[in-house]
Amino acid sequence: MAMRFLVIGVGGLAKEMTDLVVALGHEVTAYFTEKEAVILHPLEGVTIINDLDDAQCDAALIAIGNTSARQRFFEQLAGRFELPTLIHPSACVSPSARIGDGVLVMQNVVLNADAEVGAGALLNVGCCVAHDCHVGAYSHLAPCTQMGGGSSVGAGVFCGTSAVVLPNVTVGGWSICGAGSVVTKDVPERSLAVGVPARVVKSL
Repeated sequence: MAMRFLVIGVGGLAKEMTDLVVALGHEVTAYFTEKEAVILHPLEGVTIINDLDDAQCDAALIAIGNTSARQRFFEQLAGRFELPTLIHPSACVSPSARIGDGVLVMQNVVLNADAEVGAGALLNVGCCVAHDCHVGAYSHLAPCTQMGGGSSVGAGVFCGTSAVVLPNVTVGGWSICGAGSVVTKDVPERSLAVGVPARVVKSL
């Protein structure tokens, strides 16, 4: 049955999430932003609200890339709105993969055997999450991120565009792997790792 969605966010990612909702046969009724938010990629001809009490919807999704904000909104919305998992029709998801609530799986994502994705995570366009991988809650794998078999990223991790995490390597929670980085060894929690091979350049 078609659902009416409230999209949390009004930027470029919100535009992409609208495509995801429509591809699954649903509709977006409104977009939410906090009054102090800076709108970099304005949406045209849509309803934007600043008060969640004004929402008229069946469910919500979080169209925000920042992982701390993803956690904050997920916890704020849980119990108030349904936060369903949405998987684009073009994604290839193994029957043995385990996916938490509110996970968003975008176009051409591959999620392989026995991979696990925590609640509120975002697997962006073209990511590959290999067998036995773990993606922590609220994490965001930016487009074309590649995770090798048995690798793991903790809660709240952001992997930039085309980042690579090699097999059996662990990235600690709330860390950032820079765009194009190749992570060849474990990254501690709350660290910024960049380069090829990736090196930790500072604590976060």
